Amino acid sequence: SLQDSLNARDTQLNDMKEILRTAADTTLAIEQTAGALTSDENNPNGVSGSNVQMFEMLSENEIIFSGSLNKTPDFPSDFPVEGSMTQGYNAEDGHFGIDIAASTGTIFKAIADGTIMNAGWTINYGYVIYLQHAGGVVSVYKHGARLARAKGDFVLKGDILGEIGDRGVLSTGSHLHLEIWKNGVPQNPLMYLNN
Repeated sequence: SLQDSLNARDTQLNDMKEILRTAADTTLAIEQTAGALTSDENNPNGVSGSNVQMFEMLSENEIIFSGSLNKTPDFPSDFPVEGSMTQGYNAEDGHFGIDIAASTGTIFKAIADGTIMNAGWTINYGYVIYLQHAGGVVSVYKHGARLARAKGDFVLKGDILGEIGDRGVLSTGSHLHLEIWKNGVPQNPLMYLNN
């Protein structure tokens, strides 16, 4: 059992390293695309291309700007799911996050912009998502019943990540377990959330 846990941890660490090494570059050359975005065939209304209009067009097409993960995450953030907090952070007892109870199927959202480092099924925690933010911050969402995102996806604050449920051997009911780590050190998530 211990060896299986160590192997699972090694697999997750290797997956995280792989996504950081091989993630597609999201650099967008504005100078090269500005003309194409504001040309007559892409702009049938004849409205001149202002910075605001270009931003709206880029957002509609879900094009990601390269500097998104270089800025400090926008904290404090709203809770990732609407529900009741049932257990708090207690590092001494090995509970490195908070538990938020909600009905099965309730959606949970990203607390800040980031890239999905890992997403998948685990026996202990059901579906789990690891989301890398700027500044060495990682948020972890456990006990998912269904995921809406995959490894390598870039998400914005408030984007839906999945649905919660009573999933995993260590689950005690339908809830979301949220952990936040900074530079490998567990943090009390309440320091990052609007209370």
